[in-house]
Amino acid sequence: MEKWEKNREALKRFFPDLEKKIAETAPEKLDIESSGSGEPTARLDGRYLHSARDPAREARRLAAAAGGEGADTAFALLGFGLGYMAEALAALYPSSILIIVEKRLSILRAAFECRDLGALFAKRLVFALGDNPDAVSAALLAAAPKKIKRVHSPALQGADGDFYREVERRIENWRSKDAVNEATLLRFGKRWVKNQAANLAAIRELPGVAELAGQFDFPVLLLAAGPSLNELAGKTAALRERCVVVAVDTALRFLQQERAPPDFAISVDPQYWNTRHLDRCLPEDTVLVAESAVYPAALRGRSPRRTFLCGSLYPLGGFIEARTGAKGRLGAGGSVASSAWDFAAALVSRAASPAMFIAGLDFAFPGFQTHYKGALFEEIALITAGRFSPAEDKSFHALRDAAPFFAVAADGGRVLTDRRLSLYASWFESRLLNLSGFRCARLSGRALAIKGMDTTGIEDVLALPPRRAEITRRTEEVLDGVFQKWDAGDAPRVRAERYDAAYSALLGGLEAAARLARSVLSEISAFERSNRSGGGRGGRGEDALVRKISALNDALLQSDVKAIAGFLFPPYRGAPPDSFSRYLEVTREIYSELSNCLDFILSQL
Repeated sequence: MEKWEKNREALKRFFPDLEKKIAETAPEKLDIESSGSGEPTARLDGRYLHSARDPAREARRLAAAAGGEGADTAFALLGFGLGYMAEALAALYPSSILIIVEKRLSILRAAFECRDLGALFAKRLVFALGDNPDAVSAALLAAAPKKIKRVHSPALQGADGDFYREVERRIENWRSKDAVNEATLLRFGKRWVKNQAANLAAIRELPGVAELAGQFDFPVLLLAAGPSLNELAGKTAALRERCVVVAVDTALRFLQQERAPPDFAISVDPQYWNTRHLDRCLPEDTVLVAESAVYPAALRGRSPRRTFLCGSLYPLGGFIEARTGAKGRLGAGGSVASSAWDFAAALVSRAASPAMFIAGLDFAFPGFQTHYKGALFEEIALITAGRFSPAEDKSFHALRDAAPFFAVAADGGRVLTDRRLSLYASWFESRLLNLSGFRCARLSGRALAIKGMDTTGIEDVLALPPRRAEITRRTEEVLDGVFQKWDAGDAPRVRAERYDAAYSALLGGLEAAARLARSVLSEISAFERSNRSGGGRGGRGEDALVRKISALNDALLQSDVKAIAGFLFPPYRGAPPDSFSRYLEVTREIYSELSNCLDFILSQL
């Protein structure tokens, strides 16, 4: 009990909420023994959780084998046991984040009673506790690591295998997200830079979504473009009478067919073809919410009173926003639907007992369909079809190419989904974990099951009282209030001055970074010329060059534009240089690519 009280005091200091939970939990019935080294070890159901000889030494050896460290790295410890592995990881990798995943709070209580773990709580810890695997998704969202490594407790995984396998699936989803993001950046990065450069002035001219947050106290109907949207056919106009309608851009054609214009449309995809979803489908009275890197045509010709920006997802726009005023960030879970959901959740006042009803957000292929009938994707497939490439080819590849599998549907049945869609769904599960007092219900049971998102019937929404006149009136009142403040007095002049200063700092910083990159390349070329002519040969000349390159590199890392400079830069995948000549080769390759990226960005600006 002395150790428990010591641990309890440390918990109160660093993790007060966890201390309350542990204090209310009975300890696990572990067989506690003294190991050969004198430290306690334990058995669960006859299996040792740690070494019977020297559990601390065993933990240090396994932690060293895990390898890798850095502030952007997280270790996911699957099973706490008596805490030896957690201590070893925290000691060996002090700058890394340690995510402790433990199904049984009772094991933590038992560990805190038999070992003094107070020093551990001062480390960089995130806890994912209890029998809900979604807790690890929330922990990853909170820690936001760039790299994650798993460390296992074999005995605990044997006892709770199904739980830890599901946890590993969540972790793998997180890891695959980075691979998807990297591939997307390599493919579309230059398009994002081009769009952002063309739209930079919009950051000065258009207000942000933060101005709309909490301004409505009506139910929200969120519409995405999945197959279940078809179930609303003929009923959408009646639903619109009762709800604020928020639609993703890909669902606008459906709403046009239904003669039910949305109140808000969300567009964040930077590709040209995405603007075609808006063609003659975006009513003048609908408020467009866009990311500043959308294809320029999406913003062209829109009334400023009906256009808002969300916070930029990319460093170029973020640089300007940081100096002119934040717009309000929306979630980016890999799909425009995640941004639309975040906007809809923020739109409604929490004092109003808010409810969001959702259709078309399937993350699956119900009926082996990919989108609602009549979607632009379907029309493009029909238009571009040929004798040897029928439209069905595109549907086949959409269903097959992202590792499809059957999963539990919202109605308890099963539905076809794939790895990409399940990754998007895990983002929603993570967000719903932290959303309280907010009802979120889908109008179809054929979608992929998402914990925290229930299902209700369309007739339940139709039973709500019609409030369209109130919704329209409130929308105009909100817009009037936003733009009266936006255009009041000196506000436009102040914005213009801030924008001009930010733009000048952007150009100056990028030009300075480009000069630094060229200086590194010049130093390497000068060194090689000197060696070819017989001067500067040997370790002293090499040391001098390394010092010069290091100084230039440090200056680049301290630049305000380093995130922009590195945006298009592909990650280096080669082995560490094993000789000085290889060091020069790799350094030239890296800085040549960096110089090219900076020249491209400057050319667009």
